[in-house]
Amino acid sequence: MALHWTVSHRHRLVLAIARNGIAFDDVDRYLTALVVERALPYRKLFDLSFAPEAMALEDIGRLAERARHFAGDYALGPVAIVTGNDETWRAALRYAEQATARRPLTVFRDIREARQWLDGQPLPFGPSARSHRTAGLQAPSDSSSDPESEPGGPRST
Repeated sequence: MALHWTVSHRHRLVLAIARNGIAFDDVDRYLTALVVERALPYRKLFDLSFAPEAMALEDIGRLAERARHFAGDYALGPVAIVTGNDETWRAALRYAEQATARRPLTVFRDIREARQWLDGQPLPFGPSARSHRTAGLQAPSDSSSDPESEPGGPRST
């Protein structure tokens, strides 16, 4: 698994880190877990610093479409994407342009700046500003969710 994440319900924060290559299916599992965890409205730090190459353009388009779909059904929280090279930077900008959901989304090259920006974003009032339709969805086994977890940084499980 190239993508690992932690959901902190207490801090209403999701930390995700991609290692090596990342594929559509990895991010799809992540998004499904966020729906199940009722964490879509949370602030999200998506760290691509350790991903040596970007996702395929077709897959970026599919993810952007998925984000637009979610925006119609769910409240979405702000997203800070951190990139480690020019290729992932361009891919993240392409995603940001295509995923026109109503929520702040910014691309960074420095994780400290991303975290500072994210910490300045308002917290959602509850697990969801709108109801989540989670019937039939189950959280993937590669996610970590601990109501008492500290958001000290991405960790894999």
